[in-house]
Amino acid sequence: MNTLPKLVRLYLTAVFAFFVFSQSVNGVEAEANVALSSDYSFRGVSQTGLDPAIQGGFDISLDSGFSIGTWASNVNFNSATSMELDLYASWESDTIGELFTVSASIIRFEYPTEGDILDYMEYSIGVNFWNASFGLNFSNEYFGADGPSFFYPFVGVSWEQDDQFSVAAHIGWSSADSENFFGPGEDSYMDASLSITVPIAELDVTGSLVGSTLDDPSAEFRFILSIGKSF
Repeated sequence: MNTLPKLVRLYLTAVFAFFVFSQSVNGVEAEANVALSSDYSFRGVSQTGLDPAIQGGFDISLDSGFSIGTWASNVNFNSATSMELDLYASWESDTIGELFTVSASIIRFEYPTEGDILDYMEYSIGVNFWNASFGLNFSNEYFGADGPSFFYPFVGVSWEQDDQFSVAAHIGWSSADSENFFGPGEDSYMDASLSITVPIAELDVTGSLVGSTLDDPSAEFRFILSIGKSF
């Protein structure tokens, strides 16, 4: 029995067809990526029980600023959940060249092995100015139907030294309209990360320090190493 919902299969088929078609069409760019990581951290919290993750996806973008894509990773929530599949569409506008841009996106989080119990939508708006980014993610049903309203304002900075290395930092604040949603007495928390990426032998090697203010072993500050490739 195929565990992927029909809508997801249709979406993936359409994206793959567009990916193949885009290789010969001007104004359309397609990129795939794959990575092996020592942990999958999402907003400071491990999604794999601090175990390694294999991840990958692909994106298709148009000159107009629109793009669609998909991304997947193994997960471990101490249940039947073993996979996360993200489907997204986004738009970005170059307001002043590449110095200042605004963006908006819709993201569908799918957990196929759980049916649709945990599936949910997120909506995001953001502003990028030079090397800084500011944004807000929102969901009216966080982590599944009947989930609470969720807000995630964030700020990030990044800097790249030619093709030698890049540095990125991120701080976000998760807030749910539900008491104890993130743990006893926890309806909100802060996460932060600092990462350095170095290209080695045509691979991107990234070392990251990630964590949060949650009192949870899977959310403590820790080092994550990942090796990725885009093509």
